[in-house]
Amino acid sequence: RAMLQSRPLWSVDEPGAALDKEHTLACARFLLENSKTLLVVTHDAQLQSQIDQVIELPKLTAANKTETQQ
Repeated sequence: RAMLQSRPLWSVDEPGAALDKEHTLACARFLLENSKTLLVVTHDAQLQSQIDQVIELPKLTAANKTETQQ
């Protein structure tokens, strides 16, 4: 029901986590077609391929966590 409301920004975390590939891609298409700005957090490479701009964040480890705190 929330997806049917018009919003200027959608932020979704693993939108296909509980879906099969077909429905994950259908969900992504719906979001892409019905939002002005879409922020997606995902590990799904197939879903990433549907997104115009992908920003990959570096893996946080104990070593680089210490460096960023100094």
